[in-house]
Amino acid sequence: MSWMTDIRKHIASVTASQSGGLFVFRATGAYQAGEVGIYGQVMPETPDEAISMTVYGVSESSDTILNVQFMLRASSESRLDEFEDAVSNCWSWAWNSKLNDTTIVGSSLSSGAALGQDSNNRVRKSLNYRMIVDRPLTHRT
Repeated sequence: MSWMTDIRKHIASVTASQSGGLFVFRATGAYQAGEVGIYGQVMPETPDEAISMTVYGVSESSDTILNVQFMLRASSESRLDEFEDAVSNCWSWAWNSKLNDTTIVGSSLSSGAALGQDSNNRVRKSLNYRMIVDRPLTHRT
């Protein structure tokens, strides 16, 4: 597997594990009815409540800088607030999340936006986090 795939799965897993049971992440297999699953870049049309997550590189210098976009979709504004709180509690000013020889040194919210309702009256929001990652690279000293 690639490093980017591994870090994407790690971020999804940490988000689910620190959500107090609100979210579920499965690297393989289907989500069960009633679960709020964390998906990759493409959020499926159903269920009504879901999260998609996109991870992309911003820069490589003394550290690797990643942006992580969480797209939240919920059945009501109050439920969307719960989702936002859970993601924020996990990643706002998070430190030292380890994956093998990689460490997410720090994380902070860089932007967010309300995206209104979709055609099925579900409310949506985007949360964008910047993560500083220390990972071994061949030419990094």
